[in-house]
Amino acid sequence: MKYYIETFTPKPAWLELSKEERAEYMNRIALSSQPLVDQGGEVVVMSENDSDTVQGLKHQFFVIWKFPTDELAKAFETLGLEEGWYNYFDQFNLKGGDVDITEKLVNL
Repeated sequence: MKYYIETFTPKPAWLELSKEERAEYMNRIALSSQPLVDQGGEVVVMSENDSDTVQGLKHQFFVIWKFPTDELAKAFETLGLEEGWYNYFDQFNLKGGDVDITEKLVNL
C-alpha cells in the first residue's frame, strides 16, 4: 500500500481561466483519473488546508490518496504530468508506505 499526499495552491494560470474552463478541466481530470480508481486507487480525503496548523505548509489545498501498489502511485504522477496539472498548481507531494519509522529515526 502506498499513500500519496498532494499539497497545492493555484497559480495565476489557473485563476486566469474562466469558471467554465476550470470546471471543464476538473471534469477531464476526474475522467482521466477513473482508471486509477478502477484499479484500486482511492481518495481518502480532499480538503482545504487549515491556516492555523502549527508548522503547517502554506499550500491552500491537499488530497490524500491510497494506492495498492507503487506502480499505480507512479501512474498517478504520470497522469498529473500528462494532464498539465503542474501548469496550474504550485505543488509539493509526499509518497510512502505504512512503515514504523521509529527505529530509523533512532538510528540516524
